[in-house]
Amino acid sequence: MPTFPYAQPIGALERIISKLRSSFPERVDSDVLKKLSIAPNNESYIINTIRFLGIIDKDGARTESAQDLFVRGDDDFRDGFAAMIREAYASLFDLHADEAWNLSKPSLMTFFRTSDKSSELVGNRQAETFMRLAELAGKRAPTSSSNGDVAKVKGSGTSKKRPKRQTIDIESGNSGKNQSTVNHPNVGVAGVSLAVRIEVNLPAGADQETYDKIFQSIRANLIDRG
Repeated sequence: MPTFPYAQPIGALERIISKLRSSFPERVDSDVLKKLSIAPNNESYIINTIRFLGIIDKDGARTESAQDLFVRGDDDFRDGFAAMIREAYASLFDLHADEAWNLSKPSLMTFFRTSDKSSELVGNRQAETFMRLAELAGKRAPTSSSNGDVAKVKGSGTSKKRPKRQTIDIESGNSGKNQSTVNHPNVGVAGVSLAVRIEVNLPAGADQETYDKIFQSIRANLIDRG
């Protein structure tokens, strides 16, 4: 069995800590977690983790120090929880001091795998567990990939904005306002959108040939330019 535990799923770790802060039973074992529907079929991972931290003893009974800590206000709780983590992970802090709180995931994996001769999968989970504990203690900024069962990120889907279309308004002295909308090939390049508004005042007595030449010029010089 590895020296350093790992929670599986990682999100269940935050749930049990939150639950124990609101109501801390005298004993916390797999049956309690099943009743709370926390980490179904993976209760042992959570139990091992909170036992490693000293929240419960080897028999699952709550410890006096944890009982005292878990009824404190948020700030005092975070400070005390950080001290609890630091004591449990003493060898990590002996090596890295306070920098341990914000070590990169690969660095943490290297430490845990070297210490426990664990597989890459286990080392990854051990690193994620420490990172989540550090977040709960207010010592590490939450990351998008830290929530557990694989990070749940709002707006994680990517969407590409369509380039705006170029609009040409043509105003005639006789026929009123006519509007045509076209796509311009250069619009939206490198995230830049361009809208062009052109007003053309046509003479009242102009013939069809004059109108055609004006529109042909607009298309040739503004619309069809690559």
